[in-house]
Amino acid sequence: MKLNKIEDQKESIMGLLYPIFIEQLKKYEFISIKRLDEKVFDFLDGQNDDGQVFCNSKNKLKKLYHPSDIDVFRKQIVKDGNGNEKLVLGSPLISSIKNPMAMRALHQLRKVLNALIIEGQVDEKTRIHIEMARELNDANKRKGIQDYQREIENNRKVYIEEIKSLYKAATTIDIEPTEDDILRYQLWIEQDKKTIYEEQYTNISISQIIGSDPDYDIEHTIPRSRSQDNSQMNKTLCSKRYNREIKKNKMPIELNNHRDILDRVASWQKKYLALEYDIIGISKSIKAATTKEQKDKKIRLRHKLNLQKEYFKGKYERFTYTEPKVGFKNSQIPDTGIITKYAAAYLKSYFGRVEAVKGGMVAEFRKAWGIQESYIKDGKKYYQIKDRSKHTHHCIDAITIACMTKDKYDVMAHAWDLEDDLDKNQYKLMKSVLEQSKPWKTFTEDLKKIEDEILISHHTPDNVKKQSKKIVRIRGKKQFVAEMEMDTNGKSIPRTDSNNKIIFKKNNKGEKIARFHQGDTIRGSLHQDSIYGAIKNPLNQEEIRYVIRKELESIKASDVENIVDEIVKQKVKEAITAKVLLLSTNPQQKNKLDGKVWMNEGKGIQINKVRLYANSVKNPLHIKEHAMLSKSKHEHKQKVYAQNDENYCMAIYEDYDKKGKIKRSSLLINMFNAGNYFKLSNDDKTNYPIAPEKDENELPLKYILTKGKMVLIYDKSPDEFLEMSENKILERLFQITQLDVEGSCIKLLHHQEAREKKIITESMGLKIGMKGGKNLGEHKKFSWIKISENSFDCLVQDYDFKITPSGKINFL
Repeated sequence: MKLNKIEDQKESIMGLLYPIFIEQLKKYEFISIKRLDEKVFDFLDGQNDDGQVFCNSKNKLKKLYHPSDIDVFRKQIVKDGNGNEKLVLGSPLISSIKNPMAMRALHQLRKVLNALIIEGQVDEKTRIHIEMARELNDANKRKGIQDYQREIENNRKVYIEEIKSLYKAATTIDIEPTEDDILRYQLWIEQDKKTIYEEQYTNISISQIIGSDPDYDIEHTIPRSRSQDNSQMNKTLCSKRYNREIKKNKMPIELNNHRDILDRVASWQKKYLALEYDIIGISKSIKAATTKEQKDKKIRLRHKLNLQKEYFKGKYERFTYTEPKVGFKNSQIPDTGIITKYAAAYLKSYFGRVEAVKGGMVAEFRKAWGIQESYIKDGKKYYQIKDRSKHTHHCIDAITIACMTKDKYDVMAHAWDLEDDLDKNQYKLMKSVLEQSKPWKTFTEDLKKIEDEILISHHTPDNVKKQSKKIVRIRGKKQFVAEMEMDTNGKSIPRTDSNNKIIFKKNNKGEKIARFHQGDTIRGSLHQDSIYGAIKNPLNQEEIRYVIRKELESIKASDVENIVDEIVKQKVKEAITAKVLLLSTNPQQKNKLDGKVWMNEGKGIQINKVRLYANSVKNPLHIKEHAMLSKSKHEHKQKVYAQNDENYCMAIYEDYDKKGKIKRSSLLINMFNAGNYFKLSNDDKTNYPIAPEKDENELPLKYILTKGKMVLIYDKSPDEFLEMSENKILERLFQITQLDVEGSCIKLLHHQEAREKKIITESMGLKIGMKGGKNLGEHKKFSWIKISENSFDCLVQDYDFKITPSGKINFL
């Protein structure tokens, strides 16, 4: 009866609306509701009250688009290894996606997934989970985030020392602060060492927040079971009694003393408003910056302050929420990163079910399922910081994400409800609930073992060879490519219509194709910035030494003895003794001149610059010759020199000698020489190869090694790999990270290694620069090694084996 009543009401309402709708149709013929971008288009296409046209160019107006207007991604048919046709993901190139970083990510996504489709590992019915918790950042924003994180890390170090000192002063007990202690201390500082929720607004002592049984809990402003928010923004300190008996699962606005609570956190509002004011000031000063360095520095500072502002704003606003911002509905689980948005739309063109999960929740599931290591201290459970020393942690996260289904979220929410009750029996029940929610019984153990089975595929594109393009303009106007036709003499001429107008080429969207100047460039540093000259050694006329000219205010104390001219050297020493020239101890600061340093005061000849011997420069690059007007009659002075900055590749030559032993040599090709080879004006690349086919001893060319290429190290013979398991082969897989001039050194990094080189060498117990040898089977101990061309017992990617996008090694 109830259902019939509702249906009757719906029919009644529709009956009332229908005549109105018909009347509107008669009056306006049709009803059209325009979107915002359509209204903007109409506005720009029109004119104002004075008859002034806003936009004369229809082509520019066509470039307006709405973010929701994602073009349709098309599928593609390819043939697999057996000649069978397979439907795969097509190109992600569409006009709606303007961001190059997003497009790069989509191309890599396509490469991997198409390989999996062809191999039969996934199909249209496969369920896809995407994690993307962060937005795309430019270089300055990434640097601003790094500065912010570095400041947090430095503060942590200070907090550790302060905790030790204050806790000992309060209790006479020495303590080694845990992660939990550091968080408690930071929250304590943020709330001005005072209570927030309690009836009495009182001070909190350090002994009440730290220790084996502290009086204060770390509570979630918006209960975690209601918000799914475990960020530090959502955490404060609250007394056990108030948290467990009064607040429980309530939001601040649901508490009786909400007005008092807001007054107590008002300092956070003042902080973020003050930061907003600072950010506005920095934004104005960015426009006034005179150099790129100044501008970038201010932009990075703005990003850093913005992160600080967002933190305090987030903390304060959580006390004003009338309802949780995030729940456990399917529509609220996805995060809205830009790549997630585009990737989801792209993948939906092929896969039937594509979902996104919150990146912040991955850590919660890792802990709940026992993947992240934990330890017990003072009867409490703490979690180790996530181990990022190997790239395999991404794969472990990916497996976790794949298992984060809706039913698992519901179990997690239920467990947090039990945890918020903080009853021992409930705690045991919560632990049991989380244990049973694992995707399978041996899930944790399997993920910990999987590390040795993972091949890390490093995408290192060779951008050195990419040439630049520039649109041809005459008097500021673009020039377009004309369609060509043959005249009666067989000569190619531009096509014209009957009115003798040139017909231009157009793309599939009807847009004229612009004419480009093709560049003759190289992407990379050809040489270091400093420019050197050459002179003969006064003590040995056969020896050429290299010199650099520096301003007097920029020299260091150690440079004085390297001044070329003995008279100038003496004058500079006298100026230092007389304190006319004060040498700075800080290399970032200029020296101070208290007056002028004279070469000849009577004639008014002042010393502003000095020439110094560049003792470290032995074999510089010949960059160019001096202009004819300034050319010296001495041959060694006619050239401009610079130090090599980086090498492009190394050629390895290999053959057997008469005794049947392998004989090798190498040749380093720097960026300067590589540029001469790759430039478009080098038409005859055969007569000017990047590396000769044979070396001076007639050894044939075997490999050309570039940074990023993978190698497999063998001990005696490449045949060793035929008898090895896949896991053992992966122990031998390294990536070339550096090609050094000294000793023709090749630096290799194990494919799973993610730590910085300095940290690796410290963990290995070696000084930086020492050779580690091959260290076969001990990659965990020696994950960064150096070898010379003589010990280059390796198979090389693309020569001896291929790595598939799905992570398999195929020997050629």
